[in-house]
Amino acid sequence: MTGSNVQPAAPAAPQAAATHTVTLTLASGLTVHVAHRQDVDGEAIVIEAPQGSGGFHPTWAATCAAHLVNGAAGTFKDHSDPLDPASITLHPACLTLSVHGGDVTLHVTPADRQLLADAITAVAAAAPERVA
Repeated sequence: MTGSNVQPAAPAAPQAAATHTVTLTLASGLTVHVAHRQDVDGEAIVIEAPQGSGGFHPTWAATCAAHLVNGAAGTFKDHSDPLDPASITLHPACLTLSVHGGDVTLHVTPADRQLLADAITAVAAAAPERVA
């Protein structure tokens, strides 16, 4: 056998695996990604925008989506992780998602709220179920 050009592969850096992603464009023209991520800290539904990202446990997805579409205002907390609780703060024209080391503030219309709620619901539904 003669020499080969095959080089050993470098070990891959650990990354969060996205199992399902929905990309949407808000009325402002801003592109936002809603994704399910699994990493060393567990799993999360993550909202990613150019100015930042924030996420919450998938079990809170239905509650978060409901608050988005019912026009609620205020701060709502996900208590599934008592050490680092997620929260979403809703105002008529913006929302701030604060969680797991990240914050993102988005200026949204009522239609944007519906789009985000639909994306969160779709991503949560596509997330693989874990058996304890």
